[in-house]
Amino acid sequence: MALIRSIIHRAGFFFEYHAPIHIGLGAVAGLWLGLNPPLTLHYFFFLILFACLRLNLFVAVLSFGASLLCASFFEPFFHALGSRLLSAPDLAPLWRWLYNAPLLAFCRFTHTQVLGSFLVSLVLSPLAYGLGSGSLMRLENPVSRWMWNNPAWKWLMGTRLFRALQETPPQQND
Repeated sequence: MALIRSIIHRAGFFFEYHAPIHIGLGAVAGLWLGLNPPLTLHYFFFLILFACLRLNLFVAVLSFGASLLCASFFEPFFHALGSRLLSAPDLAPLWRWLYNAPLLAFCRFTHTQVLGSFLVSLVLSPLAYGLGSGSLMRLENPVSRWMWNNPAWKWLMGTRLFRALQETPPQQND
């Protein structure tokens, strides 16, 4: 029982940071990491940046799953958008410069899928921030009210396991 309490207490960081800015940043982090293909330089940059920021990881994981699911359906759109931009003659000097730049070549912006998903995630970031910080804060009260009135939750709260998990975890001797 002490082991379960200790694990749950240590996993509490997963649900920290309930301010609207942290929830919004979590939604943006999940969007960026879900829509952009991995193994690119900007993906690792955003992965490190979001690891250093204080954001709600629960919302980030939910947003990551939703955007990963959506990205699989919109891959043809990302490809078409990237192909259209890469084949534009006016932008050819920009793509040539990005390809020949020492570090920016690892961003793979000359790949249609990467460019299209990067631009879509750039455009959808303010929307994800607004939905994450605004909608989830409005949903918190109805969901918690439903949860507290749910018979299954009331039954769970009456069990010894739930009462044991509510106790403080054992202190570690360092």
